[in-house]
Amino acid sequence: MSKAALNTIISIWITNSGKNGNENYYNVYEFNYHRTPSQTGVFIQDQISYSNIIANLGLRFDYYYGGGGQWPTGDPFATEVFTPQAFAEDSVLFEYLERGKSYIWDTWKEYDEEHPGFLKPIKNHFTVSPRIGISFPITVNSKFYFNYGHFRSNPPYYTMYLYRYRYDKNGLYDMSNPNLAPPRTISYELGTAVNIYQNLVVRLSGYSKDVTGKHGEITYQNAAGNLDYDAWANNEYEDIQGFEINIAKKDNSWVTGWVNFNYMLKKSGLSGRELITDVTINNDQEGLYRGQESRALPVPELNANITFRSPRDWGPELMGLHVLGSWNLTLFGEWEAGDYFTWNPLNELHVSDNMRWPSYYMLDMKVTKTFSIGGLNTTFYIDASNVLNLKMNMMHRGYAFEYVSGTDMEERPDFFRYMASLQLPRYDSPKYDQLRERYPGYFIPGDDKVGDLRSSDQSYINDPKNTYWYYGRPRDIWFGLRFSF
Repeated sequence: MSKAALNTIISIWITNSGKNGNENYYNVYEFNYHRTPSQTGVFIQDQISYSNIIANLGLRFDYYYGGGGQWPTGDPFATEVFTPQAFAEDSVLFEYLERGKSYIWDTWKEYDEEHPGFLKPIKNHFTVSPRIGISFPITVNSKFYFNYGHFRSNPPYYTMYLYRYRYDKNGLYDMSNPNLAPPRTISYELGTAVNIYQNLVVRLSGYSKDVTGKHGEITYQNAAGNLDYDAWANNEYEDIQGFEINIAKKDNSWVTGWVNFNYMLKKSGLSGRELITDVTINNDQEGLYRGQESRALPVPELNANITFRSPRDWGPELMGLHVLGSWNLTLFGEWEAGDYFTWNPLNELHVSDNMRWPSYYMLDMKVTKTFSIGGLNTTFYIDASNVLNLKMNMMHRGYAFEYVSGTDMEERPDFFRYMASLQLPRYDSPKYDQLRERYPGYFIPGDDKVGDLRSSDQSYINDPKNTYWYYGRPRDIWFGLRFSF
């Protein structure tokens, strides 16, 4: 049995600049340009059966069209056009932009005429992705399966087409890269599925994923110091291994759903040069990414989706309507161990991702009742997000800590004061004696946990300053009627 399919995805990327309340070009970012990238895919699959062995062999062909046109990729150190460009009066510039023209693109085109090769055609990419799936029965109620495949996807469009340029101040801040190749994931999965009772199926599987060519940042700087901007390259990778347990019940009974536990070890890093300059560096190691590879960190998560369903004709009938019939109650629960972060006040070497934020947990609910009104299929629904109104700690996003320009969360004084004020078990060590002397009242050992806030019992905690960002996702309830013809 053979199958084939064709699909095309077309995206239109249009940006326009505007004053946004600014009265001079000092505060203007200019983005007037238009691109239409697309992706066309062809998939061919054949199924081969031999005895009790079933093999699905597939091949996917993808063509990624970059949108046509040119991009300033010929010379990353073109100081004349990447630094601030003087323009006439502000009103003249705004009138020019409002006509749909682009002063910076006109400047780049003029520069390309004098320096051929500055503007380069945008590249297109053609990829071939093999897929293999093999399964065979072990017993009457169980089977073994193996899956292997290559998978591709477009990089985010903001990495491909969005740049930041100001006519004054720094000039070019960020330069996108429409030539980014689609990152590749090579996936392996080995598992077994067992029907333990009627329609109750348990799946046990192990998997490995090798991800290469993801988008990562690089920085361009010139020796004169007047050019400093970020760009994108296919320089990030991920190694993922894990195992998964899935219990599912799929039928038309009163209770259906699934429970999934996933334990994943994930490691990521960046390769190549972090900093590229316009001068030759004798040291081959200079500018390379250092310490950017994370440890293989466990990321456990548990998800469950359970639906309680009443039969259509169940219960008493009132005016031709079974009041208790055709009700669905679905509960979706999530739990995931908290994100990792680095807390290293001792400035020890080779310390990273040594602490975790509070775990994420959530329970959503959906209730539906289907009936007929005047021949119309009508569904009454209630969607409740965070139905228990759980307080979801959002401090891991960093917004709760007072922002200091040019710093990551772990570098902010507000973050330091919060972490140092917590009475953590790790502070029960003579290694922290000097810090205790230098910061009286800080680095005291105790049983506090990251995420704790000041209370009557913990009045010593220095809470982050931006209180609005402590918690997120409050309970949200929507209800209504949906009609179908």
